[in-house]
Amino acid sequence: MRKLTVLVLIVAILIGATAAFARQTKSIELWHIQNTGDGPMLLQQAADRFMEANPDVEVEVVPMQNDPYKTRLRTALGAGDAPCIFISWGGGPLYAYVQADQVIDLTS
Repeated sequence: MRKLTVLVLIVAILIGATAAFARQTKSIELWHIQNTGDGPMLLQQAADRFMEANPDVEVEVVPMQNDPYKTRLRTALGAGDAPCIFISWGGGPLYAYVQADQVIDLTS
């Protein structure tokens, strides 16, 4: 009987640990340069709607100024520490990031 009790306790602990692990929050960083008008508010509202629909995901919206943004993004991508989502310009830099397999298409 003692072995059965120990076994039941172990199974209960494993089930509890598995459930706790499944509820862990995931984090997404969104970098942008929308610093004027309604831009910052609209991006935050979009992130808030996403988090409401996906309670296990936390979105950190990170606004930056244009020139520091370009430098920080280039540095982060080069270091392998890029944000999950970032806004970029088509052409030059984005094309280089795509060619280096540093970005993926999120269209679908």
